[in-house]
Amino acid sequence: MRRSEIQDADILKESFSRDGLKGLFLPGRILFFSAGFVLLWVVSRYNYLLFHVLAEGFSIVVACLIFVLATRTYRFSGNSLLLFLGNAYLAVAIVDLFHTLAFKGMGVFPSNDPNTATQLWIAARYLESFSLLLATWLGNRLPRKIQFWGFLGIASLLVFVVMRTSLFPDCFIAGVGLTNFKIVSEYVISAILVTAMIHLWQIRGNVTPVIFWSLMLSMGTTVLSEMAFTLYTDVYGVTNGLGHILKIISFIFIYNGVVIRGLDEPYGEIFRKLKETSLRDPLTGIYNRLGFMESAERFFALARREKFGIAMLMMDIDNFKAVNDKFGHAEGDRVLKDFAGILLDCSRKSDIPCRLGGDEFVILMKTNPGGAVIMRNRVEASFLEYQKKESRLGIGLSIGVAFASPGESLFEVDTMMRAADSEMYGYKRSRSQRSAPGGV
Repeated sequence: MRRSEIQDADILKESFSRDGLKGLFLPGRILFFSAGFVLLWVVSRYNYLLFHVLAEGFSIVVACLIFVLATRTYRFSGNSLLLFLGNAYLAVAIVDLFHTLAFKGMGVFPSNDPNTATQLWIAARYLESFSLLLATWLGNRLPRKIQFWGFLGIASLLVFVVMRTSLFPDCFIAGVGLTNFKIVSEYVISAILVTAMIHLWQIRGNVTPVIFWSLMLSMGTTVLSEMAFTLYTDVYGVTNGLGHILKIISFIFIYNGVVIRGLDEPYGEIFRKLKETSLRDPLTGIYNRLGFMESAERFFALARREKFGIAMLMMDIDNFKAVNDKFGHAEGDRVLKDFAGILLDCSRKSDIPCRLGGDEFVILMKTNPGGAVIMRNRVEASFLEYQKKESRLGIGLSIGVAFASPGESLFEVDTMMRAADSEMYGYKRSRSQRSAPGGV
């Protein structure tokens, strides 16, 4: 990454990176979610079918939102992990939809056997867990169409096998309860999710923090949900209801991290890049006047709060117009880019170099008067080497330095710029007088 791209990066952070996952844990939101879960629990005691439709409907809607978001914003975000999860969760939503419609008491399909709904539940959870495990490995390797049609085909096949054949093992027997296959499957699904969490932890540097923690918390909550589903003997029972509430919580994490943050992030990145473009000089890559003024105001505010001194170096390339007139504007542009490179090499990461316009440059830095002199000498020495190498151009450099501490009258951006500018032109005039015939 170029030095100018990381310089003063705090200015360019957008709101989506400030909010993050912690927004879910604000007291107000915790109270809201808690009230919602209590209400759902009351509904489950009054009408379990209604509770089940609400719980599954939420996860189906979120899964579809993930798909729509991932496919419609991929050209902006380029997020292959999100695209893979979007296609996967569409397939999960399809199987979950059939699970909801096949649930005992719904009366949508001729068979009212609770085994069918339980089989579809296990099929959906296997599909979800394997998708999360494979996402970080295959998300950027499979073409988009193969992902979409592949997951759609898998979902259709699972629904067909469960509802139209006897190939899928029984998961629930009326009057007996859960089968061994169903219970073992919940543990296998949990093991797959734990494996996915371990792998996601190992590659966490490749995933944005919000999406990383959202997926981790979602998968962890899903494991707890699967454990609850190993205990019930009645599809309308308490542990079945607890498992569905835990599933809702897991999808809330998915919704916050992948849907809300994922929707903000690609567009936030677009606006971040637009803002960065407006703040930087297109020729040299360092800040332009607008970027300098914005960052300088923040810099001065920080200096007042932490009580440190600020130095400003104002610089002007002498005889620059002659370079354009004699060698052409392309050569003049090269000189400007070379000088910007000199400033970047001489300055620290915390310093703010800028091209104010034309051949006028400035550096803002946290230092003391002695440090400002050191910086001036460093820039002059580097420019002298460049001047020797490019002696045919006949250019020189004038530098003015201003320093102030918090509380001084000079401690304002505009005031310090005028002081540094005055010093620079005073230096330029004195040098012209010394070089003139009869000069001292």
